[in-house]
Amino acid sequence: MLRLRHLLALSLLMVSPAGAVIYYDQENSSYNTTAPTGNSGWQYEGYFGSYLGTMISPNLFITAAHIGVASSTFDYNSNFSGTTSTSYNIDTSFNSGVGYYNIPGTDLDIFKVTGGTFSTYAPLYTGGSTTLAFEDIGRGTQQGAAVTSSGGLITHGWLWGTQDGVARWGQNTFTGSVNGSTLGLSGTLLSASFSSSNDMTLSVGDSGGAAFVDNGGVWQLAGINYAVQSGPFSASPTGSNPFTAALYNMTGYYQQASNGTWVPVTGASTFYLSDISANSSAIDSVIAANPVPEPGGALLVSLAALAAAVRRRRS
Repeated sequence: MLRLRHLLALSLLMVSPAGAVIYYDQENSSYNTTAPTGNSGWQYEGYFGSYLGTMISPNLFITAAHIGVASSTFDYNSNFSGTTSTSYNIDTSFNSGVGYYNIPGTDLDIFKVTGGTFSTYAPLYTGGSTTLAFEDIGRGTQQGAAVTSSGGLITHGWLWGTQDGVARWGQNTFTGSVNGSTLGLSGTLLSASFSSSNDMTLSVGDSGGAAFVDNGGVWQLAGINYAVQSGPFSASPTGSNPFTAALYNMTGYYQQASNGTWVPVTGASTFYLSDISANSSAIDSVIAANPVPEPGGALLVSLAALAAAVRRRRS
């Protein structure tokens, strides 16, 4: 599941920064831990400390701002590349020494690397549709014990389990666009619910991971994992025995509100991602301002300088 760094207010209820991928119908901890068919964006991910980042140009990657500066390196692991692992240093001089660039008003940070360039990177999704199927990649907890009622006859979801740091992918469908300020979050967000068979949701550890959509046969970056409605939940209106979980059926449970009271909840829990399409112009401007010189161009410049020097000596 995706990792949450701290709790954030979701209007009356609470959401947490996202963690690892949890599945509606799969409890195997090794499920979806290798590249999906066609990669589906898996090949654009790398390790940023305990989190994930997504390569978006030869020298830039994007991740969730709330995780902070999670490491001094970005590691393109062999599990993602399909070949050897490569480590890059974070350019601490980037953005006039800030070390990263925050897309204003969002939970999106862009980092620059040194010590080489990425061999591949994700195209950005700019279509604006908020009801597309997507594949999401996160890193964090395993699926824990089932949450049940009526003496174990009704299953509502699963507790967050062991946080193992393993990258996993899953599938879901966006349910709409949300103004993050109404939830105590930042920026324009994509939402998805944990409501049907084959769905995935997020948990602690998944923040910074990414969602990709198939746009005409090309997998494009659509969202960055941000937050999830995860509790604390309780079977009591007084909040006794609280727990954190991924619930596809919250009926019969209470969730703690930001004012500390316990409110009855129904339906499926929701998770949120920072919307790439809504911020594509700002992201593109950062990419354009940080080009990588073409090796061929650099060689031509060197040859031209050499030729000029030869002409000067001959004259």
